[in-house]
Amino acid sequence: MAHSEAGLTSGIVNTAHEFGSAIGAAAVSSIAAAGIAGGSSAGFTDGFTFAAITAAAAAVLALLFIPGGRPATDAPRFTH
Repeated sequence: MAHSEAGLTSGIVNTAHEFGSAIGAAAVSSIAAAGIAGGSSAGFTDGFTFAAITAAAAAVLALLFIPGGRPATDAPRFTH
């Protein structure tokens, strides 16, 4: 990433974070609402189970696709 594009990249990352959080909250609350419609509290269990499974799947994907190792030691630590 070029230094001149740092602001653009930061904006994209922040937008993706906010959008993902909104989608996650909507999914969990929809699952919970569908489960408590009959007067039972089982919907909350279903919602939190969905959130836990999604978090575990994201952790597995991160382990598979994010490269390991250490950063280069000859590169400057801060570039700004």
